[in-house]
Amino acid sequence: MVTPPAGLPALASTSLTGHWAAPAVVTVVDACALASVACGAVREGEPVDLITALAGTGRSNPYGAAHIVQELRQHLPRIADKTGVPLVQAEETLWGRMVPGVPIVDLAIGDHLSPASRLLLRDDPSLPARARGDADAAPTAALAEFLAPTIILTQDSVFTRFGLAMPVSEWVGAAHGLLRAAGFEANLHTSAVVAEVAARLVWQIAAWAGRSAARHPIIASAVVALAVMVCRHQGLLDPARWRAGAVSIKEMAAPLLERFAAATEDHALTRGRLVVVEAAGQATTEQHAARHLARTRTALTPAQLRDALASSGTRIPATRLKAAMADHPGFVRLPGDRYRLGRPALTNLAP
Repeated sequence: MVTPPAGLPALASTSLTGHWAAPAVVTVVDACALASVACGAVREGEPVDLITALAGTGRSNPYGAAHIVQELRQHLPRIADKTGVPLVQAEETLWGRMVPGVPIVDLAIGDHLSPASRLLLRDDPSLPARARGDADAAPTAALAEFLAPTIILTQDSVFTRFGLAMPVSEWVGAAHGLLRAAGFEANLHTSAVVAEVAARLVWQIAAWAGRSAARHPIIASAVVALAVMVCRHQGLLDPARWRAGAVSIKEMAAPLLERFAAATEDHALTRGRLVVVEAAGQATTEQHAARHLARTRTALTPAQLRDALASSGTRIPATRLKAAMADHPGFVRLPGDRYRLGRPALTNLAP
């Protein structure tokens, strides 16, 4: 099922305790979007393009279907000519800077029969334009559903017609919104980890103090009495001083709270505007593995992947995960029996 939900679920990696979910949004980019961004970066003289910036966040990992390499060869000269930028510079930006950050995921034959893909395969010329698909775009839709929930970044209006992506005029704004959301989520995740470490430290100190007091009650009583005397002498037990301190803290925190509220509102609005390709039906073993690896963008052994999935409530034996990844073309086996999702679009595939 493909729907544009109000928000986007928190996904991907866990922190120290395993209870904090660091949100990660997987993006699927088509060839026209990549070529347009490359030409736009050359025209504007941007040192970092939009797709590379998304890849750098670690929370908006972009992927591409296998067909986009050939399509890039076809579309880049036309788009470079249309935008008035030198083709050589556009190729350098595309193949040298952008494409290395977009792993290519090869799909199995069955993956191309997803509901979203079947919509686009209906490209019979006798159909009215609003109901007509585009077979060339079907692999991108299939990949989006394979890694769902995902955001499709595209210049092709066919995805908009079928509710799979934002209108072409809005997709650049959506990508910039993803950058802002990723930054917000990264800061939130960092703050949560810092708070978690501080809480652990306080708990450990309190536990140590409790054990010490139980073993040496007389010494503990003397230390507490001495601490009370020092605090009283320094005026630290004066209620008026505590009230004044609370007021000062509140005044200092007010601007920070206002900025946080504004950032939270922008984050919610950004997510609410996104058109998300949702998962359809019961996920297969391959999809469970791919969706986790796509969001963490790390290489894991089957046992590590089993444990990571189990922490989110999905229990699949390591042997089944290994067999599924070994048989699926979208996974790459690395030394140490580790698997990652996607292969690099090697530069020798470029013109």
